[in-house]
Amino acid sequence: MFMMPPVISRPSKGKWHPDSMKQTVEKVLTGRLSIRKAAEIYNIPKSTLIYRVSAVKRGKEITFTPALGRFKPTFNAEFEGFLLGHVKDLSNRLLPLRRKKFLNLAFQLAEALKIPHQFNHDKKTAGKQFYYDFMKRHPNLSLRTPESTSLNRSIGFNKPVVN
Repeated sequence: MFMMPPVISRPSKGKWHPDSMKQTVEKVLTGRLSIRKAAEIYNIPKSTLIYRVSAVKRGKEITFTPALGRFKPTFNAEFEGFLLGHVKDLSNRLLPLRRKKFLNLAFQLAEALKIPHQFNHDKKTAGKQFYYDFMKRHPNLSLRTPESTSLNRSIGFNKPVVN
């Protein structure tokens, strides 16, 4: 009869508390606990604990808070707000941006501000994942294909004529 092996529960990624990480690193560095035993007791992934302990031994400064993911956002909130305001301003002036132009604009902004980025240097454009993430953070914004406006309509649509 075939028996299934027992299920070993692993700690969830990023679910440990910063204080427990700090205590664990201190106990491992002082030699009171081994890395393996400390990882089991405090429910911290062993690889994470190894990375933190070795970084402290090398003299690097570490954070005890969990950080998931490899990539960080290109723009901080200030620059992203600037980009959002510029896109809305262009739209209000009847010059809406297409997605491709928006991605070119994001690349040019990152280059002008000398911000490190993961954008495509050959095409001089940001990637589509940047676009999807930006649109997810700003659901009230929509980039659409602009429609052509006749000359008479654009001339006739001003405040004195409308009044």
